[in-house]
Amino acid sequence: MYCVNCGKELDDEMKFCTDCGSAVGGGFQQQGHNIPSMEERMHAKATIENHLVISILAILFFLPLGIAAIIQSMKVDQFIMMGEYELARNSSDSARKLALIGLGISAGIIILAIVFVMAVLFRDNK
Repeated sequence: MYCVNCGKELDDEMKFCTDCGSAVGGGFQQQGHNIPSMEERMHAKATIENHLVISILAILFFLPLGIAAIIQSMKVDQFIMMGEYELARNSSDSARKLALIGLGISAGIIILAIVFVMAVLFRDNK
């Protein structure tokens, strides 16, 4: 049996992983799924970006889409650990799109606010 969280091979009678401490039971090996090798997961982590940084920026500027982007970013690493690389790519794309849309909306709001303030200031100066 293998740990669902870190992939370490474990004895069948173990209740917790000796590496990461995760609870064992109902793991992939017991359900008939193949555990990806550490090399496969490391390669996937290197090629599939989770976009966490821009997701955090999006949450700072536009909360609703930023939250959704962070959730998708966190799913990327989970899907990679499970060997679901297509789902990881889809979550990566979703996180990027949500974060960029959130940043775009916030940039638009900031620009509109600046234009409004400048219009008020110039109107008062006449």
